[in-house]
Amino acid sequence: MTHRGVALRTFSGELVTTGRFVGVSSVRLEGHDSRSVSPDHHTISFRFENHGAIDGLNFRTRCAPSIAFTFLSDGDSLASNKVTIGHAGTNPTADPFTIARG
Repeated sequence: MTHRGVALRTFSGELVTTGRFVGVSSVRLEGHDSRSVSPDHHTISFRFENHGAIDGLNFRTRCAPSIAFTFLSDGDSLASNKVTIGHAGTNPTADPFTIARG
């Protein structure tokens, strides 16, 4: 997660799968940022206080036919054109959205 400028923005959300999230690690989180994985490993929840730098997560899945993503910016749904998926820069049609294995 990031944004233009240095003003504080809070990003939060959840990733949910019927499979399992494994190898979850944080990317450049600072003191007020948090992430957690549910005990059954089906959900990742996060909250990042961001001043324009990078905050993020790395993860892998096992037996996950799909992942549902929900993103919020300062408590409001994130506009889908503000979400970029992959190196090609694809935008989902809405937020929340689901990516299924092909």
